[in-house]
Amino acid sequence: MFSFTVLFVTAWLCDLKRPPGDLGYLAYDVFQNSMSFPFVLSGLGLLMIFSAMKYQRNSRRVEAAIRAAVPIGLQELLLHKRVAG
Repeated sequence: MFSFTVLFVTAWLCDLKRPPGDLGYLAYDVFQNSMSFPFVLSGLGLLMIFSAMKYQRNSRRVEAAIRAAVPIGLQELLLHKRVAG
């Protein structure tokens, strides 16, 4: 079990390194002479910030909607883990 966890965490951390590399490739090779790329990238960043703010304000409603979509057996398991932990 330990080796699986280490392997999973290592793969996850390696995946975190990929998006900045992809953005670097896009910025320097694909969109080298494009004026719109920095603005689109900035817009995506602002959209992420705005989405996080909206989620933070409405997190209880969002979580309630997600819990309503989860099957009853899994809800009981999650509740049991929350009470035990």
